[in-house]
Amino acid sequence: MLSKILVIDDDQICLDSYRRILNGLEREVDYFSNAAEAIEAFKIAPFSYSLAFVDYQYRSPMGIQKIGVDLITQLKDLNPMLTACIVSGDESKESLHSWLESAIDNYIYKPLRKSETMAFAEHHILKYERDFKPVKSYKLNREGLDALEKMALVGESESIIECAKTALRFAQSDLNVLLLGETGTGKELFAQGIHNNSANKNLGLYPINCSNYKENSQLLEVELFGSEKGAFTGAERKVGIFELARGGTVFLDEIHHLSEAAQSKLLRVLQEKKIRRVGGQQEYSVKFRLIAAGKPELIEQSKEGRFSPDLYFRLKGLDLIIPPLRDRKRDIRSLVTYSLQKIKNRTGQERMISNRAMEYLEKYDWPGNIRELLQVLEKINVMIDDDLITPKHLPEDIRNKPAIKGQVQTLN
Repeated sequence: MLSKILVIDDDQICLDSYRRILNGLEREVDYFSNAAEAIEAFKIAPFSYSLAFVDYQYRSPMGIQKIGVDLITQLKDLNPMLTACIVSGDESKESLHSWLESAIDNYIYKPLRKSETMAFAEHHILKYERDFKPVKSYKLNREGLDALEKMALVGESESIIECAKTALRFAQSDLNVLLLGETGTGKELFAQGIHNNSANKNLGLYPINCSNYKENSQLLEVELFGSEKGAFTGAERKVGIFELARGGTVFLDEIHHLSEAAQSKLLRVLQEKKIRRVGGQQEYSVKFRLIAAGKPELIEQSKEGRFSPDLYFRLKGLDLIIPPLRDRKRDIRSLVTYSLQKIKNRTGQERMISNRAMEYLEKYDWPGNIRELLQVLEKINVMIDDDLITPKHLPEDIRNKPAIKGQVQTLN
């Protein structure tokens, strides 16, 4: 099913800009300067539309000023799966906060930029068309295997294969990427895979885990932006990651640990592609592709003011939610086989696992996700003398007490 796009704007010049930009999408686009007519057309077949671009402020035929957010609410009531994007020339914080509390999915500032608008449209159109397909039993075909191999991922579930395919599409763009997932779902592997399949794969991947600096935000700012000698006690001249990248990829994991000051500086870097080192006045031009990763609750944190909403939307050029292991248990057998093979390659010790033990692993909810599963297998390998892993070798909580979904546990 090929979906359609809806564009609503009372400015004919803006509508002409949309026509020039969206012409190459090979999808039908309905353009309206009259919101009431747009709603009536939308009602005929609301689920045929995957994406809507709506002007933030427009005038009715009677000359009354209307707010696009209210129009989007009507559209989403008719099709909750629709991706609705506000398009506005208003860059005020008040408007941004009002959008966060509304039904919109993202926003784009005027004037429209072709690369940004096209990448946004392609991503959400393909996502909608994939999700809207009737549910079928999934077979691991050559295309799925190729996607997993290129991304260096392990699994066989439909969800992980679709994530791999999406990530490969992201690799062909230079837009920012936001990876959202629980602890241990493999966000760093996805970042590595996107970089390795990109045009700048030979220019280096520069990872930083922001949680390592949550007790020292100044040190994190130095790592990112660099510093000048004497910026603070003991400070030396240092070139930061953003300068070092030089066309490569910067991966910021656990980005919700950025301080408010660092968030503001990062937003400026993304907007202007320039940095100022800590303690310095000179500006330096930078060029890099950013991949950021965080918890699924990042949008809630931005609503509550604990994370910059403007930065959140700036990072969300292309976004991917990596499902937890409890939602893709079909991957557990592949992950166990992979882990035991790695142990054999490293230690020479060949371990097998009984069907009964595998059943226990597949019933457990894995609050620590893949990381917890791999750590459990590593610990078993150290603790047992037998070649065959049976239920008696499994931790007691896996045998007796299924984990509560979403409850993260620390492994000793």
